[in-house]
Amino acid sequence: MFKEAKKIISLFEQSVAKLVLHCVSTLPLPLGINKTIGVMKGVKSTFIVDHKLYELPVYGIFSTFTKGYLETVIDILLDKGLLEIIMVSKYDNLPILSLTPKGQDFLNNQVIVETPFAEELRNKEIILLSNEEQELFHEMRKLRRKIAIENEIPPYTIIHDSVLREISRLKPRAADKLLSIRGIGENFVRKYGDDFLKLIHQYSN
Repeated sequence: MFKEAKKIISLFEQSVAKLVLHCVSTLPLPLGINKTIGVMKGVKSTFIVDHKLYELPVYGIFSTFTKGYLETVIDILLDKGLLEIIMVSKYDNLPILSLTPKGQDFLNNQVIVETPFAEELRNKEIILLSNEEQELFHEMRKLRRKIAIENEIPPYTIIHDSVLREISRLKPRAADKLLSIRGIGENFVRKYGDDFLKLIHQYSN
């Protein structure tokens, strides 16, 4: 029974992952994460209407999924190397989502890649966060993504989501308090501590 459930969940994860990748690959113009999610959720924004993105077969395909859910899926796909973020525009300041060769192979069933976002999303710690804490958690994930792009490294190598949730709950306001959280080392505090502490202060009473 347990093995069968895991198999079904894995098939669900693979199907969702492939739909997201297909959406990115079929967009008529390059988009960032927020606008890509807007297309998949069926958002009726001026941008989407002006560019007739509502005519796409994938428009609204995830209308009942939350933005946070889709952000988690995309983060996993970035971590697995199926998607990448490319900086475009004259000043290299416009991050867009792009399908990688590995992602294309995954779409074509030429490689098998586990995309375990279901386990991440059902983490019971998520339920324990207040609305404000959840908002801080999402903002810290955005900060992590920004740092990852700037340093050309996978987001998960900076800090894991489980640690970000603990930070969101405890809201440490100094480097020594940040360092006391399990999963955070001196290297993280030295490189990124100030950026995260600045963000935490915005959500502290």
